[in-house]
Amino acid sequence: MNIKRPFFRRSATEDTTRRYWGDAAKGKRVSDYPVHWLQSDLVLELCVNPRISGDPKTGWLEWVRQEIAPEPLGKGLVLNEFTGPDCFQWTDRQLKLATCAIRSLPLRLRRNRDFPRWKRYLKPWTFRAKRWSPEKLKSIDPSEAVRSSEIPSLVAGYFEILALKPYGGTILSLALNNIVGNFTEDPRDLNILKRLVQEETFQMEDLGLPSDYHLIVGKKGF
Repeated sequence: MNIKRPFFRRSATEDTTRRYWGDAAKGKRVSDYPVHWLQSDLVLELCVNPRISGDPKTGWLEWVRQEIAPEPLGKGLVLNEFTGPDCFQWTDRQLKLATCAIRSLPLRLRRNRDFPRWKRYLKPWTFRAKRWSPEKLKSIDPSEAVRSSEIPSLVAGYFEILALKPYGGTILSLALNNIVGNFTEDPRDLNILKRLVQEETFQMEDLGLPSDYHLIVGKKGF
């Protein structure tokens, strides 16, 4: 008997996601300047690397290889992920803190470096942190941050957690969005960036602000 493979029609949601990430992979969304906080080497060295590895020059992947998996561990899932609010529904507290951080910056550091040129012309400066509606986000990429807040607990349900490293981004990812490329190694810029990192650290360690990004290493077989 000939059994034909069933035909599945690709949904509009899948098409939207495919186009979004396909364009990114083809380099159509690449900017001359970093626009996302994790694209900045300065942010990695002043904030992310110290919080994960304790060393400004040691990145997360090298740290995992050296400290967690110098030898093969068998089956397991390494995640360096956004674990904040689903669909990027930032809390009011986050938005207020990020907006205060943005408005503390000199105007030269608030120039919009977003990749579409028309955006830079219409909105050349950044003044506040914004929260998109879930509907708007889904229209751009329905796959983005759908259940992001559940990632740590879901991973823990299937794997033995070998490392769980929160590294912030709760304020910095919002405050530095589209403007992080303005920061240089000029001592003035570095001092400002260090101050922002210190403020986020204070909010997280002393005032209970959660981390929106985590490095998670898990091993199967328990």
